[in-house]
Formats: sequence, structure tokens, C-alpha cells
Amino acid sequence: MPETVSSATESDAVRELVVRHCSLAPDPLTDRLAEALDHHWSARGKQVRGHIALSCGGALGLDHAVAQTLAASVECLHNASLIQDDLQDCTSLRRGLPPVWKAYGVDTAICLTDLLLSAAYGLLADLGPHPRLPDLIRRLHAAASATLRGQLRDTGVTPKETHGSGPEECLRIAVAKSGPFFALALELPLCATGRDGCIPLAQRAAMHFGTGYQVYDDLEDLEQDEREGNLHNLVLAYARAGERDPLDRARSTAVRHLEEAARLSLELPLRCGVLLADEARNIRDRMVALW
Repeated sequence: MPETVSSATESDAVRELVVRHCSLAPDPLTDRLAEALDHHWSARGKQVRGHIALSCGGALGLDHAVAQTLAASVECLHNASLIQDDLQDCTSLRRGLPPVWKAYGVDTAICLTDLLLSAAYGLLADLGPHPRLPDLIRRLHAAASATLRGQLRDTGVTPKETHGSGPEECLRIAVAKSGPFFALALELPLCATGRDGCIPLAQRAAMHFGTGYQVYDDLEDLEQDEREGNLHNLVLAYARAGERDPLDRARSTAVRHLEEAARLSLELPLRCGVLLADEARNIRDRMVALW
């Protein structure tokens, strides 16, 4: 998503909400957590999920402060998952910087993951006596649980299993790891405005988007994954399966999922899914241009 002035301002506002809810009484130990969080944020991701939640909430007429709170809650869960994923994968770089576990140690990374998970729920307390608060909490938990199941699938194959995962298993892992938090970015505003009947459609759109998004990531990381023996890269899985042109097959798979995500997103009420549709088309176009 292009970083316009308004989106950069919104990113800063969401970040400030996250930082405020992760603030602890100052002492040398908690100061280290604060430094680690600041280090993690310095990589400056695009906060795609947060922007989708803000856009969706705005289209549905949600109070802007409420939409910001929901966006920050989604970003807390997503960033907790990034820190944990880097630790479990022993990733050496994230967006050009050492990840938290590498810069501050394993224990700090685990504690910061826990803090961000807790902050996601703490943020919802800012909503006060909101009539949908119990449902929002349940949806937050369901998305976190689904993502953890995806992470377990992802870590379940060891390098000793030289046969690796087949393409279908790679796609199941892709949607399980990436889909739930994209879905949550739409679910929370829909739930908060009483449009629960639209949530299954939002989930389908997000799962298609998450699959295409993850396959795009596989294409970007192909050389590194091949070097490190990542058995869940879809291109490598198609190669193991004997596909004649595994890169083209992976690209066409991603394009199909991204186009379906865009189509379904535009069926949501009041064009509340338009940003997800735009992002799906942007990724599709970048992928076609690059590969």
C-alpha cells in the first residue's frame, strides 16, 4: 500500500496506541522490553491489517477512535506472531534489521510476544461498555488460535523429512498462517456494527488474500528458502512434485487467489472491503511484473 501522508499519520496513531498499551512501570527489565518493541517497530512495516480495519470501519460508519482501537488490536496480534515466527524459524533479518530474538535474546522475544498478545485484549477495554465487546473478544481469540494452528503446521516438518510437504499442504499452511489476521481486520468492524451476517464472506475473501499474499512471499524468498531448505515454499513444493514450470504454477496459483479475494471483497456492504481488494490487485500486478 502506498504510504500517503494520511496513511502514515494513521500508522503513527495506531502505533502509539500499541506502545501505550504495552507500557509497564519503568525499571531496567521493563525498559528492555520497551527498547525491544521500539526496535521491532523501527523496521516500519506497512501495517496493512491495521489500515484494512480502519478503512472497513470508516466505510461502515464506525467511530474513528473505535476503528483505531480495533486496528491497533489486530496489529498487536500480528506483530506478536512475527516476533514468535522469527524466533521459531531462527530468522536472522526482518526488513533489513535483526529480529527481536537476535538483537535482545530469546527470553525478551518471548516476553514481548506475551505482552503484545495481552495488549490486544487490553486495547478492547478502551471501548468501554460496548454492546458487542464479548463478541469482539471471542473473535480476537479465534483468530489468534487459528494462526497458532497454522504456526504448528508450519513447524511440524523438520529438515530430516527430505520429501518435504506437497503443494496442497503448503497452501493449507499459507492460508492458516496469513488468513486469520487479515480476516480479523474485517471481522472486528463488521462485528462492532452488527453486521455478523457478512463475516463469512469477509473470511472467505481474507483467506484467499492470505493465500496469495503468502505465495507472493514465497516467490520473493525463493533463493533464500532454497538455500536454507524451507520445505514449505510453494515453488519448491511444485518442483518436488515434478511440475514442469514450478515458478509459473505458483504465480498462477497466487493470481487466482488474489483475484478471488478482490472479487469477494467488493461484495461486502458499503464497499468496506475495497482496501483489501485494492491490495490484492496491487500484489497481483507486482507479481506479474516481477515474475
